[in-house]
Amino acid sequence: MSTRKISAKQLVHDIRSGMDDAGLMLKYGITEPQLRALLRKLVGMGAVSQGEVDSRPSLKHAVQATVAIELLEIPATQLLDPSAVGPDRRAKVEPAKAEAPRPAKGAKPSKAQPLVLPKGQPEDLPRTERPKEFHGRRSGRILNSAIGALWCLVALALIYYYPEFPETLNLMIYDVKLNRVPPPAYHRSIVHLDVDDEAIMKFGPWPWDRSLSARIVDKLAEFGATVVAFDILFCSPGKSPEGNQALFKSMKKAGNVIAATGLGITYDPAEKLTVDQNSDRAEALYDKSWKLRRPGAGLLPRVARLKDSYVPLTGIIIDAQDVGHVKVSPDRDGIHRRAPLLVKFEDRYIPSLSLAILKAMWKLEPQRIGVTDAGEIVLDDSSKRPRIPLDPKGMMLVRWGDAWEGFPHYSVVDLLGDKPDSSRKSRYANKVVIVGFTATGNTDVGVTPVSVETPLSRIHSHTLNTVLNEAFIVQIPAIPWVLGGAVLLTVIFSVTAARVRWRIGALVAVLICALALAAASFCFVLQGWEVPLAEALIIFVPAAAISLIARAVSIEMKAAKAARVMERYLNPRLVTKLLEGGKELDIAAKRKELTVVVAHIEGFATVAETVDVEYVHRFMSDFLEAMTRAVFAHEGTIDKFLGGGLQAFFGEPIAVENHAESAVLAAMEMQREMIKLNQRYASSGINGFANGIEIRIGISTGPVVVGDLGSQRRVEYTVVGSTVQVAERLQAIAPAGGLIMSARTRNLLQQEVECEGPDRVRLKGFDRDIEVYRIYPDAINPEGT
Repeated sequence: MSTRKISAKQLVHDIRSGMDDAGLMLKYGITEPQLRALLRKLVGMGAVSQGEVDSRPSLKHAVQATVAIELLEIPATQLLDPSAVGPDRRAKVEPAKAEAPRPAKGAKPSKAQPLVLPKGQPEDLPRTERPKEFHGRRSGRILNSAIGALWCLVALALIYYYPEFPETLNLMIYDVKLNRVPPPAYHRSIVHLDVDDEAIMKFGPWPWDRSLSARIVDKLAEFGATVVAFDILFCSPGKSPEGNQALFKSMKKAGNVIAATGLGITYDPAEKLTVDQNSDRAEALYDKSWKLRRPGAGLLPRVARLKDSYVPLTGIIIDAQDVGHVKVSPDRDGIHRRAPLLVKFEDRYIPSLSLAILKAMWKLEPQRIGVTDAGEIVLDDSSKRPRIPLDPKGMMLVRWGDAWEGFPHYSVVDLLGDKPDSSRKSRYANKVVIVGFTATGNTDVGVTPVSVETPLSRIHSHTLNTVLNEAFIVQIPAIPWVLGGAVLLTVIFSVTAARVRWRIGALVAVLICALALAAASFCFVLQGWEVPLAEALIIFVPAAAISLIARAVSIEMKAAKAARVMERYLNPRLVTKLLEGGKELDIAAKRKELTVVVAHIEGFATVAETVDVEYVHRFMSDFLEAMTRAVFAHEGTIDKFLGGGLQAFFGEPIAVENHAESAVLAAMEMQREMIKLNQRYASSGINGFANGIEIRIGISTGPVVVGDLGSQRRVEYTVVGSTVQVAERLQAIAPAGGLIMSARTRNLLQQEVECEGPDRVRLKGFDRDIEVYRIYPDAINPEGT
C-alpha cells in the first residue's frame, strides 16, 4: 500500500472548523484507526488540545464513513509531515477506476464496461452484521447436531428393543441382492432322484413298502453312486418287517447311505432335552453322532426334543453310514435362507444331511472336524478344505440358484424302469444322489428367496453346492462398524445440512443412501459379504429427513421474515412473486454496484411552517405514496423516508438489467407524479400549495455496501458508502422539478435521454470535482401537462 504525506496545518484547520470523522476520513483517504493515530500524534505535538479533539462532531458508532473509504480503495497513510504548510501540498483523492470517456452532447452513449468492484473480505462488512450471522449459523448447526444425535439415541434404542423390524428389512434387501447376482456354477456331482407323480402312478401311493427303497439303494450302488442321501424319514414301522429288513441289509451293503432324522432344536440354554417313547433310537442316534474337536458350543443350536415320529428306526441308524438332520429353519418371515450345519446333542453333534454328505465324499474323520471361536467349521487340518463361515446363530447362509432346474433331477421311474437305457448308469455314476419326495400333495415344500414353492430337498443340494464352490456369504455384524459409521455419518450430515440449501442436502442424502446400497451390493458380489443396511438406514434416513425438514422450515421462516421486512421497501406483489417462484431474498450485507436516488421537496421547511400540520401530514402521505409508486414501478427499493423526501436504490435485492436506467426512469416518473399531485392540491384551497411544490432529485451510481446494517439493537436494510453521499449532495444542486446524475449513471444509460452536460462540480465534503449531467423539467414533461 502506497504512503502519502498529509499537511498537519491543513488537518488542524479542518479539525477546528468542525469537520467530523466522516469528512476527515473521506478528504484524506484514511480509515478510522489511522485517523485516531493522527489525532493522538497531533495532541502529542501540541498542535491541538485533547479538549478540541473530544469536542469535535464524531461518527464513532457509524459505519458509513469507514465503508465509504474502503469502497473507494483510497490508499491509506500512516505518515504525518509537519513541514507541509500549504493546501497545494494536500493529497488529491483519485478514484479507483477512471470514468468512461465523456459522450458527445446529444449522442447516445455506448454500453459501458461493467465496474470491477473491490474484492471484499468478511472483515470489510459492518461489525454488527458478522456476529449475528455467525451466531445464526452456529445455532443452526447446534440445533441440527442435537437433532441428529438425539435421533441416533432413539434409533439405537429402537433397534435394541425391537430388532424384528431391522431384521426383516435386512432380509428383504438380502433377497433383492441374491436375485440380482448370478448363482454359482452347479456342481456336476449332485443329482436329485425324486419320488414324483410319475413314480406314484407306477409304484402306487406313498408310503411305499421299504423293499422298494431297498431296490433304489441297490440300483444306485450298482451304477456306482458315490453317496446316497435320503431326504425321507423312515420313522414308522413300515408296511412289512420284510421290507424293513431288506432296506437295512441294502444300506449296510452299500455302505454309502446317509439317513435322515428330524430334530427339535433350541437356542435356550436352560431348556432341557426330552426324549419321547423309544430311548433305543435316542441312544443309537447318540452313538452315531460326531465327536468334534474344539466345538464352539455357544455358537450352535442344540437338540431340545427327540420324537419317534422324527427319529428313524434303530436299524436305519445303525446300518447307515451317517445320519444327518433335515431340520429346516426359516427366518422370521418364513423364508428359508439358512441351514444349521451342526446341532449339539448332549456332548456330541448331529450334522446336517449336506454336511454328512461332505464327510462321506471327502472321507473325513469326525475327530478332525471342529468349530473355531471365529464361527467357522473346519473340515480338517488341511488347507485344501474350505472353512465354512457361520452366522451369529450358527447357521450357514445358502447361495441359492434355480430351485427346480439348477441340478439334474430324475424320477425314480428312470432308475427302476424296465426299458433298457445305456445312458442310465452314467446319470448316477460317481454322483451324490439325494432322494426326496416331490409328488403332488407333498408338504415338504417351502418359500425360498428364489421361489415361493421349493422342494425342501433342494436346500441340501444348494447347501452342498455352496460349500463345494466356496461361494460363501459372510454376514457382517452390525456392531460396531455399521452402526458406528451410521451414527458418525448422521451427525456429520446433520451439521452440514444446516449450512447448505435443503435441496442440495436432500440430493446429498439420496446420494449417500444410493452409495451405501451400491457399496453393499459390490461387497456382496465381489467378496460375498452381507453388510446389514437396515440399521444404518433406520439411523440415517429419519435423521436426514428431520434435519432437512428443520432446514426447510428455517429457510421458510427466514424467507417469511425477510418478506415482511422487504415489503416495507419493495412492491409486495413482487416479493410474493419471488417467494412463490422459489427464490430467496438475500439481505445479507455485501459489496455491489447500485444506483442511489435521493429526492427532496424544495423549500419543505417553509411549507411545514406555513401550512397546518394536518394538511402537511395529508400532503406528505400522498407525496410519499406517489413517489413509492414510481419507485416500485421500476423495481426499485425504498431505503428510507427523509424529513421532506425519500431515498431509494436500484439493483438489489431484485436484480435489474440496467439499474442506472431504471433509476433515471423512476426519477422522471417521480417528477411526473409530482405534477399530478400539484394539480390535485392546487384547487384544494390550502394556503402554501396553490403555487405548487417542486422536488429535486440526485442520482449516483457506484459501489456501496447493501444489506442488513446497524447495531445490535436496531438493524435496517439499507445502503452505505460514498455513492450515497454523492447522491445526497447532487440532490442539493439539482434543478427544481428536474434531476441531476453522476457521469457513471449517464454512461450506463442505454435508452436515449435528453440531458445537458457534462459539467464539473465540487460537492461539499469532497476535494475533487465530479462530472454530472442534468435533466430539466421541460425534458421530463415536454407537453407541460
